[in-house]
Amino acid sequence: MAFDRPGYGYSDRPRGKAWTPEAQADLFAEAFVRLRMNRAVVFGHSWGTQVALALALDHPELVRGLVLASGYYFPTARAVPFTLSSIPVLGDALHYTILPLIGRATAPGLIRKMFAPRPVTRRFAEEFPVGLTLRPSQTGRAPRKPHPWSRRRLGWKSAMLSCACQ
Repeated sequence: MAFDRPGYGYSDRPRGKAWTPEAQADLFAEAFVRLRMNRAVVFGHSWGTQVALALALDHPELVRGLVLASGYYFPTARAVPFTLSSIPVLGDALHYTILPLIGRATAPGLIRKMFAPRPVTRRFAEEFPVGLTLRPSQTGRAPRKPHPWSRRRLGWKSAMLSCACQ
């Protein structure tokens, strides 16, 4: 069973709620209970690894195991921690006008960097839905860094993750 996180893929992302890893994990836990899914092996990818970890920590009765791929667990230095896109009203205007155009123009270079030093695979180049990732609901709400709780909640486990992820 595969779920979109709120605001990703084709799902909506209701406003007025902070969609932290815990909030998303609670949403998935509710879905697991309604669908009578228990003791699931949960796969989390990229920022979704934080949601998978929150699900396992907050709802251990629902999780048998975790598979964490390409996770973003720890804060990294950022050149610009504050961007215009986060300003209310102005940010929405940017996300619905110019940012999709900038994203479309810069996507090929960013994708090459993701695969570097190897070339982008033919299948990825042909099948990756660049347009879907540039929708305002995706770009406007995407986290720019790991959630602050990561290191605090993981505690000693963060050292294990760091070793396992290298």
